[in-house]
This record gives sequence, structure tokens and C-alpha cells, in this order.
Amino acid sequence: LHDALPICAETAEVVKKSADSIAVYTAAKLEADEVLTVVGEERRKKDAGFSYIILRPGGLTDDAATGKVEFGRTKGAGRVPRGDVARVAAEVLGVEGANGWYDLLEGGEPVEKEVERVVREGVDSVEGEKIEEMKGALERAIAREKEVKA
Repeated sequence: LHDALPICAETAEVVKKSADSIAVYTAAKLEADEVLTVVGEERRKKDAGFSYIILRPGGLTDDAATGKVEFGRTKGAGRVPRGDVARVAAEVLGVEGANGWYDLLEGGEPVEKEVERVVREGVDSVEGEKIEEMKGALERAIAREKEVKA
């Protein structure tokens, strides 16, 4: 038992570092999504033909792609194979009218059917988010960066 303790401590440290890395990644991804949303919405005010797409997959897995997903506004956290993420990205980029935030998880509907439905219905997971608050946070971050450089 004594010999097992260092391994457990090492394992605990690895798990903690991994969890910390995921938390940092998640925060950075959300911040990037928000910046791109602010920029995209500002551009859309000037150019009605402009669109942007932010794909927000759940936890990525190395499982084989199934070609079946839950797409658009999902009901919560989940997972999705990387191959399905790539397939959805390629599909949504080819659909006229696609715009906004799209959540993506493994699911039960074929990729093509889900993408077509979500775009046709105008689903956008950013609905309910406070874009003006995103814009304010971005402006404050830019101001802080300028102060640091001054």
C-alpha cells in the first residue's frame, strides 16, 4: 500500500493539471466565440450578406464518426466524435443562410438532415446571450491591453 501512494499522488497531480488545462481552454474558447460574435454582428449591421459560423462541439472523442448528431441548440453537455465535427463543419459551410452559434453533440439524426433543419429554422444558440455585454467586455479587454502596452 505504501508503494501505491506516490503513484496515486502522481496520478492526482496529472488529473488536476488536465482539469486545469480544460478549464483554461474552455474559458479561452468562450472568449474567442464572444469576440467573433461581436465582430460578426457588427459586420452584419453593415453588410446584410455577411455571415459567420461558430461551431461549439461538446467534448471531443476519438470514437469512430457515426454521421448522426444533435445540432443547433443542444440540451446540455455531451460528447461528439472528431470525425462528426469535421463532417458537420464541411456541411454547414456549404449551406446558404447558415449564421451564428451552433452547438454540436453526438446524437440520433443524420448530419445532412440536422444541418438543413437548423439552418431552415434559423436556429442560433447565441439567442438569449447578451451581445452588448460581450461587446463591453471586449472593449474593456482592448483598453486594458492598450494600458499595458503604453
